[in-house]
Amino acid sequence: MVWGTGMLTPVRNEFLPQVTVAAVRGPLTAALLEIAVPLGDPGLLVSDLLDSRPEPDGRIGIVLHHSQTMPADLAAAVARDARFRVIDVADEDHMGVVAAIAACAHVYSSSLHGLIVADAFGVPSTWLDVQGIHKSAAFKFYDYALSIGRLLNAPMPLDAILEHAAGLPDRFETIAHLATVGRVREGLCAAFPAEIMAQAA
Repeated sequence: MVWGTGMLTPVRNEFLPQVTVAAVRGPLTAALLEIAVPLGDPGLLVSDLLDSRPEPDGRIGIVLHHSQTMPADLAAAVARDARFRVIDVADEDHMGVVAAIAACAHVYSSSLHGLIVADAFGVPSTWLDVQGIHKSAAFKFYDYALSIGRLLNAPMPLDAILEHAAGLPDRFETIAHLATVGRVREGLCAAFPAEIMAQAA
């Protein structure tokens, strides 16, 4: 059963008769598989897991992929600046990670799900360079972005964060594609396999 995941590279489609595809991450995956199903990453539903949204604190979150280490000079600079919050995706308090992202005014992330969680809460975010840590990394980012109608430019180098952050607006501004995120969330819920829901009941 496939519900909301996506491909990294083209593969042969012989496996399709053996699985039920309820939804895939984005239109690139759907095109490669030559199927028409609902699109979206289930990570967008994470906002339903919090009892209430944290109050925005105006801080700027930095969410690195779990395999990345922040360069020493950048780590020192953000440690001196109270505007920044480094959010560790490997923290065992998973909902604490989600809440920290939700409270930000802006998020910089090389983790795909850092961007997805930000989108789920309407928090503006910027894609950071993944520095070759993923195989075919750009594919899944663009696949996801297309599913929600998000314009995704080339990833930004880590060493550009400080300069870019200096130009961020003083007040919180929600994302332009928030309405599309809502529609994708609804589509994912509607596409969830009924037989699995019946087993869980």
